[in-house]
Amino acid sequence: MGLRNSYVLCLALMLSFSSINCIDITKILGQNPEFSTFNKYLTETKLAEQINTAKAVTILALDNTDIACLSGKSPDAVKTVIGTHIVTDFYDEKKLFEAIGSHAELATLSPASGLAAKIYVATPN
Repeated sequence: MGLRNSYVLCLALMLSFSSINCIDITKILGQNPEFSTFNKYLTETKLAEQINTAKAVTILALDNTDIACLSGKSPDAVKTVIGTHIVTDFYDEKKLFEAIGSHAELATLSPASGLAAKIYVATPN
């Protein structure tokens, strides 16, 4: 899956929850039809539930074209790939671009253990 700037939506959400303040990531992504498949996978894998209860999360959402390669894959494979696009910390655009080239290690919601559960920020080729 190529990461093209025009096809990657980075939703950096600082979530603070109380009984009054909640967020529903599926409603937010639902406003962008080009991310409908990513949104569908968030629901199917139950990762949306984890996002909605997280204190801080950054979502690197792939559009329908870039995520099409997951069609027909096992639910576990889909959850692993989608989970690597959910960083368990807050990264706004500035912080994310500052991390480029630093080889920063970012924890994700991927259910895989070890290195596969982290992504590394590197300089693009």
